[in-house]
Amino acid sequence: MSVTPASDWNDNQEDIYHYETIMNARKAPKTSARADAPTTCSKKPVYRICGLLSRQKEFEELGPPAPQSQCYGCWYTAEKEVAAVPYEEIVELIEMIRKTLPKTATINLAIHIAARYAKIRDEINRDLDPEEAPLPEWSAATILDHLQGNHNQDPELFDFFNLKRLKELACIAENASVIRNVETGEVKIDPVQAKMHLEYVKQIELLTKSDVSQKKYYSAGSHFEEKAASEGPISLSGRRMFSKWKNQ
Repeated sequence: MSVTPASDWNDNQEDIYHYETIMNARKAPKTSARADAPTTCSKKPVYRICGLLSRQKEFEELGPPAPQSQCYGCWYTAEKEVAAVPYEEIVELIEMIRKTLPKTATINLAIHIAARYAKIRDEINRDLDPEEAPLPEWSAATILDHLQGNHNQDPELFDFFNLKRLKELACIAENASVIRNVETGEVKIDPVQAKMHLEYVKQIELLTKSDVSQKKYYSAGSHFEEKAASEGPISLSGRRMFSKWKNQ
């Protein structure tokens, strides 16, 4: 699998990773050869946009997200008409997202949040006042779309998810840069893919060295806890543990 150069990893981000853009490209109809076209033994490979493999997995497991106007995590349609929710439970969800987002699979986190919210929603909707509208659904796909920064401009979330995407691109380019002759077994480097890999590594270095506190809409960790992203090989925060020597 090979990658082709892009103008700038920061350009048109929303269009590149948008659900419909990727899925429509994946479903593009195959072109058929003309009846009078000359046939050859070897055909040039045909490539189409497929999107990042991680994004494909998200779409396949969770399906398409709802529009932002229907996202409970945003100021959605009918915000003022729906029933009130317990403040403490929403704050607990926020803190769980902040502390676990840097160190867990985002698909699993979105599924867990959706289940937690569904319990809150069911409890509130069972006891509505006559003038109150029920709480809306908040699917795992919509939650994931919300968490990935598509519904807000927080620079910490922006940097975190772009860093993950750059690392995935760098891995694809690195694998594609080593090629083998199927007849002789000779292994060599594809210079184009190797150059792309080095470029992605460079962009990763630049992004990790950038000062997020100087970026627009910086919120000082209200969406993302940086400490949780750098806890080492095994995360300790939030884990239940005991000391085997404490009582000896």
